[in-house]
Amino acid sequence: MVQIAGTKGVPEGLENLTLPPTLKKSPSGYLFRKVIPVPLRGIIGKTEFKIPCGKNYADALVRYHIESLKAHQTIEAAKAQLQERVESVSVAAGRYFYPETYLKPITSVTPELVEQLRGLWLTGLDYDLDKRAQGLDDQDFDMLDQNIAKMQVALGCGLARGQIEVVLPSLHQLLHLKGYVLALSEKEERRLAYDFLSAVIEGYEVLKKRQSGLLAPTPTLNAVLSEYVPCRTLAEEEKVDEAITIGKVIKEYLDDYEKKQLGSSMLKKHRVALNLLGEMVGMKLPVSQLKQIHINRYFDDIQRLPPRWPDLCRRHKISALALLKNDALLGSIGMSPKTFIDGYRASISSFLRTAKRNYQDQGFPTTLTTEGIIYTGSREEGENAQRHIRIDELKQLFEGPEMREIAQDVTRTHQYWLPHIGLFCGARINEVCQINPQVDIHRDEPSGIWYMRVTDDTPANIDVTKSTKNKVSKRNIPFHPKLIELGLLDYLDALRNSGETLLFPGFQPKNGRASPHAEKWFRGFITKLGLRDETPGARLVGYHAFRSTILHEGQELEVDLTPITGHAGATIVDMAEDGQGVKKEVNKTVRNYQGEMSVVRKMTRLRRLNFPLDFIKPSKPDR
Repeated sequence: MVQIAGTKGVPEGLENLTLPPTLKKSPSGYLFRKVIPVPLRGIIGKTEFKIPCGKNYADALVRYHIESLKAHQTIEAAKAQLQERVESVSVAAGRYFYPETYLKPITSVTPELVEQLRGLWLTGLDYDLDKRAQGLDDQDFDMLDQNIAKMQVALGCGLARGQIEVVLPSLHQLLHLKGYVLALSEKEERRLAYDFLSAVIEGYEVLKKRQSGLLAPTPTLNAVLSEYVPCRTLAEEEKVDEAITIGKVIKEYLDDYEKKQLGSSMLKKHRVALNLLGEMVGMKLPVSQLKQIHINRYFDDIQRLPPRWPDLCRRHKISALALLKNDALLGSIGMSPKTFIDGYRASISSFLRTAKRNYQDQGFPTTLTTEGIIYTGSREEGENAQRHIRIDELKQLFEGPEMREIAQDVTRTHQYWLPHIGLFCGARINEVCQINPQVDIHRDEPSGIWYMRVTDDTPANIDVTKSTKNKVSKRNIPFHPKLIELGLLDYLDALRNSGETLLFPGFQPKNGRASPHAEKWFRGFITKLGLRDETPGARLVGYHAFRSTILHEGQELEVDLTPITGHAGATIVDMAEDGQGVKKEVNKTVRNYQGEMSVVRKMTRLRRLNFPLDFIKPSKPDR
């Protein structure tokens, strides 16, 4: 209690009374003043109660008791509301994070917070620079152009009219990914979103300049909001740091797989599947807390992911978890059964087997399994399979005016040879495109047969990282006599003499792969010819159809061509002395002992391919 400062307005005889601590005397009268606890200020909407109680002491005392009771009730209600928010956040996060994890509420807006959010948003511009350094194709560039134009109009209207809804979802999502949740009054939340809107506009201005070809570096960042890593006590924090985590086990598994060179194609699948698992359960989750329910939920949810979902996440700057909550972006297509089984389930199964063996004495559960986990999506097995190209379609492709135009243009020789080699080799498009003419083209001296070596062991173009699907994919593919007749050796000589390290230098690499632009061109080419066919299970949409075509022709001739295409078949069709095909069963062990078939035997089989087509010879460049 404090002594009354002055006696004006105090009844006679009460001069020595003291005031309650929250009733203050001011020149204008009495005030009820009570400071609001910091965590509750965002809910109540102010930092303290400051209410005039009048100039008369007796009346002020009555008013004080009323306001004090009302303030107490308001504070208790705010406490309950805050607790409810924290609990709801814990429940929402608990689906993928272990029970002790929760999001940190943001209960007040400070200039420091605004600057940290600005920094967090603008760091995304560094990712944009990385993408541009790797190269944007026409489709990516046009989509980005459209997005920037559309967003700048929306953001401008938002800034002018205070329509924070244009950025509010992004703000909540950004905070959620960093471990925070807003616990503010509506007024404070609007103010924070409005300040955040300025940062978003700043970022899009930079993107617009870059689209115009101007050098626009990422703005200077004074602060960036750091990730909130929840931990109840210091002892628990130390315990978590010492524990073997899911992130550590995943990293060691991937590092070991890469070191043993077990296959670059499967390594890519492992990286996607396992990093997604880590994102869903939390990379810092101790392995002892990984449950079967985490595995089950993982497989339930990933089936909803659309094709090429990582590209979708990068384009919209969101996580897979955020994508799974966005029905508009998810769409209704979902994952194919083959991708689910051969990619994700196979990766998790392999990971669990290895982790049980290596970490069971450090707490990794030995009962976790993928047994019984099945595909429950709506897509059909084989619906994306590409059929063989029929003879009438081959004629349109190789004899038509479009191919003649290409053949007569010496600047388009890469477009000429891409489909011709595909027809007679049946190779995957990336296998062909990553061929280095300097080191991967050979001549078998005894027979004089020219062939290309599909491998990831030889030097590649500086912008290409070579890869093969599996061990069987590493193989020698003879060049069919028809390719030699059409002038392939002249084309190869020109490439070697000019120092080219790509078989089709007109198709530039992208993101470490040699084939994206070639694949895009060929898809467009068959669409232009009217050959594209979207019939489920019998599609004709791209270069992979050549693999089906060469195998179909081999089947009709009763000749097994899988040693040429690189398929790991369990049967072969060999040739008897009378020239007839004879089916033989060959198990995996025998195939390993036999090794790769010689180019001479492969050529014997390949020569039997004789498509009834009048091929157009390409023009030779002027010398």
